Amino acid sequence: MKKRIIAYGSVLAVLLTGCAIYLYVSTFFSGVSIGNYLSIHAGDEAKDVHKRLGGPKNGPDWQSGTPVLFENQGWIEDWHGSVINITIIYDRDSHVIEASQSFAMQRGSWFRENMSWLIKFQEVRE
Repeated sequence: MKKRIIAYGSVLAVLLTGCAIYLYVSTFFSGVSIGNYLSIHAGDEAKDVHKRLGGPKNGPDWQSGTPVLFENQGWIEDWHGSVINITIIYDRDSHVIEASQSFAMQRGSWFRENMSWLIKFQEVRE
């Protein structure tokens, strides 16, 4: 019984260490990642967020000025990555009001292609 607890604890420690290293390292590279999402805070400027998420050549996949969800709202951006999607709401002064993330479930995403054993997707005919 003690050997089993030690084995499970070791596996859990390795997994948690791997996740922590991934989150730490991913903040040093630009792109849409969980680590970069966690580093976006209210009040950050748009130019810093764009630099963190990929710069002007990998700009947001979608940008809109409506609908108004917050007072003094400027625009909304959607950034799509292989694992997560990030939605950022800016005010008129180009500062972040709020950021949210969701897992990338669109067709062709890394999560959908490699984790299909976990979640079954029903294909829709177009």
